[in-house]
Amino acid sequence: MDGELTALHPLRALRPYPCKQWTGIEQEFRTEDPDGCSGKGIRRMSQQKVFSREELEEMATPLVERIAAAIDGGEYEKAKALSRQLEQECVPMIYTFEDFVTALLSYIYENQGDEALQDSLRYAANAVMKPMHETLVGLGFREKVEVFAGFFRAHTGRGLSIEEDDEKVTLILDLCGSGGRMVREGHFGPPRNLLKVKKGQEITFGEEDFPSYCCHCAVFHHIMPIEWSGKPFPPIEVGSGPGSPCKWHFFKDSGKIPERFFEQVGKSKPFGDSSREG
Repeated sequence: MDGELTALHPLRALRPYPCKQWTGIEQEFRTEDPDGCSGKGIRRMSQQKVFSREELEEMATPLVERIAAAIDGGEYEKAKALSRQLEQECVPMIYTFEDFVTALLSYIYENQGDEALQDSLRYAANAVMKPMHETLVGLGFREKVEVFAGFFRAHTGRGLSIEEDDEKVTLILDLCGSGGRMVREGHFGPPRNLLKVKKGQEITFGEEDFPSYCCHCAVFHHIMPIEWSGKPFPPIEVGSGPGSPCKWHFFKDSGKIPERFFEQVGKSKPFGDSSREG
């Protein structure tokens, strides 16, 4: 693998390589079998190791370590290629798990209905998000923004932009790497037929035909945080149409979060809340 780097993501393994693209130790088969496809070539491969020890060690080494080593060794083009490979390996896996979760939520919604969907999301919020919420709300304002920016660089990539005015910092997801991506890619139609929630309600921010995956945003960041600590965290302004940008707002004075961010999930803003972020 010391030759020209080819950026691959794990899902590529599901597609068989053309024989002419074999590299490395497979080269030795080409002398007797130019295409590497004959029965003789295949029998010889089964009797030998496919990878050298160095190749196995390289495959098992985290890419961040290989990038650092390339930089330390002055191999800057290799470091750039490995950086691109890191993105191409990680992003498809994130997308696959998002699609997997959406399929589960679609099944729950289709077979057990709206209430069961909300109950399952509430269960997940209490089990997974509450400990994280308790840690994040204890951070200073700047740290909160930086943490979520880190989340969304991985989640949204080059679709993230950030704005600031006197009252808030806003993270704009265009394209949102999960629900927005699935809408634009047509996953809520054939052949996947993932489901949207038909009725406007608390878990859909009051919107009709709302992607089932995106219901977790209402539960994880509005409904449950309001019940846990009295306010959304952070308030989300959902896109105005299918696949349009979502905006995540961080108000410098959390007491000035507009009432609409409570009302859209069926909650009321506590009277006299004037707490300010650190």
